[in-house]
Amino acid sequence: MRASNWGNSDRRSRLPSNWKAIREIVGQRDSWACQWHFADGTYCGLPGNQVDHIRPSGSDDPTNLRVPCAMHPEQTAS
Repeated sequence: MRASNWGNSDRRSRLPSNWKAIREIVGQRDSWACQWHFADGTYCGLPGNQVDHIRPSGSDDPTNLRVPCAMHPEQTAS
């Protein structure tokens, strides 16, 4: 599993003040399962414990957020 780079990042300071609540909403919506979609329309479904943006520099709205797994963090936008 990839180690987190949060210690060397300013990403946390760019998150909205209600990020914990947004993260929980998205995690529960996605059942904490990776939402990476494959070309055939299926999705990964492996367990995930993070929430990340779908579109780079996109909003923090839940429609632009998803749960990735440890195998798909490099496909996330932020």
